[in-house]
Amino acid sequence: MKTRNLIALATIAIIFASCKAPQPTGPPSGGTASLLEVTSILDSAQSHFIQYVNWNGGDPGKAIQLTADWLELQPNVSSANTLDGTYITIQLKSGLETYFNFEQVDDSGYSVLRGGGGAADDVAIEHRVDRLADSRFSPSSTPATNIISNKKVLLFEAGAASLNVEPQIKRTLAWLNNSGLGLDVTVLRGIQCSVGVVESFKDYGFVIMDTHGMPNSFLVGSKLDLSSTPLTEDALKSLVDAQAGAGTSSDLASGKLKLGASVKANPKWPNWLKVVLPTEKREFYYSSKSLDLLPPMPSTIIFGNFCNSGFMTASGVSAPAHLDTFPDGSTHLIPARTWNVDGPIGLSFVNKGLISYYAYIRDIPPGASRSVPDPFAIRMEDSLVHRLMKEDSTGIANLASDNKTEFYDPEHLDFGLKTSLFFRHFGADNYRYCVDTFTDVRDGHLYHAVCIGSQNWMSENLDYYAPGSECYDSLSGNCDTYGRLYPWKVAMAGAKASDALPSAVQGVCPKGWHLPSAGEWWQLINALGGANAGGLLKSTSSLWNSPNTGATDSSRFSGLPGGSYSVVETVPLVLRSYSGLGLGGYFLSTSINVADTTVKVFSLINSSTQYNTTTFKNPADPNQPPANASCRCLKDP
Repeated sequence: MKTRNLIALATIAIIFASCKAPQPTGPPSGGTASLLEVTSILDSAQSHFIQYVNWNGGDPGKAIQLTADWLELQPNVSSANTLDGTYITIQLKSGLETYFNFEQVDDSGYSVLRGGGGAADDVAIEHRVDRLADSRFSPSSTPATNIISNKKVLLFEAGAASLNVEPQIKRTLAWLNNSGLGLDVTVLRGIQCSVGVVESFKDYGFVIMDTHGMPNSFLVGSKLDLSSTPLTEDALKSLVDAQAGAGTSSDLASGKLKLGASVKANPKWPNWLKVVLPTEKREFYYSSKSLDLLPPMPSTIIFGNFCNSGFMTASGVSAPAHLDTFPDGSTHLIPARTWNVDGPIGLSFVNKGLISYYAYIRDIPPGASRSVPDPFAIRMEDSLVHRLMKEDSTGIANLASDNKTEFYDPEHLDFGLKTSLFFRHFGADNYRYCVDTFTDVRDGHLYHAVCIGSQNWMSENLDYYAPGSECYDSLSGNCDTYGRLYPWKVAMAGAKASDALPSAVQGVCPKGWHLPSAGEWWQLINALGGANAGGLLKSTSSLWNSPNTGATDSSRFSGLPGGSYSVVETVPLVLRSYSGLGLGGYFLSTSINVADTTVKVFSLINSSTQYNTTTFKNPADPNQPPANASCRCLKDP
């Protein structure tokens, strides 16, 4: 029954199309790879979609399915799959693949989804991007011990012509440029996002792809203008190479690139059916098969911020869809059907050996994906960039601030997709960026920093003036070199002693940094092997008196011998003295020994590779040791 009705519909459609749409030209059936055959089948898909959407009263999702069914009846088509009522993947018998999609736009003309487009409710989409918990998910407890060393970042904005990306680019750039990570950021838009750029992804540490996607490909920036359609294969190839670059026609013929066509409109516009027109420009998609041929990318993080980016499975079964009744009385039930994806795009990215791949994926069917509402995609990029720049962990960058809540977008389409779309990452959980330099906004002082193990330390002593702090020998030049010497109470800025990990005591440190507890100092020592950590922490500078035993500074902590400043109250004298410059570096912690209220101070000395602990105590005031010492601050987690 279905086949008979489809043939009847196809016959009517062809007659209708012959009156209102130009007839496609080109080979009638497959056999050898032909670009003209691809453009011809896309022309036919466009004209049939427009007729179907008029017949069914303006439902683009149903028209997509009917168009797919018509395509499967064509002699040169081996399959026409549609998974969410927004696009059709057309496999020709020649071996080439192409795409047709309906792209819904908002009142400003921007796409509402990052793949095709569907009759989605904008208000509902905004509501459904709320951060909801999923009890099945538990974050990794693996500490972020590995460093993302490549500071080059690429914003690959291939969808800039159809997506409202400029406000998002502005926000993302603000996070990247103000992160203190010293990132080198490149922004490419539209036609700048070429095939060659895709092949350079491995040269970047972090790539954000704001574009459109299919289950086995993603949109690049080139477009093909077919306003004057060539009538021969050779003429078409020449046009392709002239507009998109030499060799592009060969890339299309080999399947490295794919062509796509779309119809754009907003079903909410009055009389929108009267203004739906096929687009004359064809879009280029970079295929997963091409991605598979690229070398590994072991030093790169990629965020596929496009529809279907998390596709990991090659086949599945779609649920039955709606029963349609047409004006001629015929009916159409879209049955359950098997679909296939030749080279899932998410799997291809994961197989590149990336540090991490961030993408959108469904749980049902397992390993599938779907279209992504643009508001959800925007929110996820904001969240990912914010957390990766601030929290420094691939293991939590796709989660809410509680490190437990998994982001997802519930159902939003009426095309049989009644399962949630999750924002997840695939790869290592223990990578982070490291702050190399930062500026203390209180006085404009620029500091250098270093990552050691899972910690991010200042690699020079704090030199922020606070009443009660001292320069060695009262010489300002010594503050410039060694930083200031702080009494414990001044360093703590009124906070109580802490043994916590982290200490949670900002004290005299800049915002975003804190004074380390004794436990955090021991984390540093253990990360460097324990017993002889002192040699790895000491600077090799001549500021150290000889012999500066075992000093290698291999940790780049660059510990300096800033000495101390002692204040001993006696009756009737108050003795003040500076000591240890060139011989030892003494660093305060937030921890005390409860039994005798001595403050735990960690020290480096010139004649040993050992990292030592010292205690300061003032009998007249147990909470105020009689010596000022240096401060090293630790970045907040």
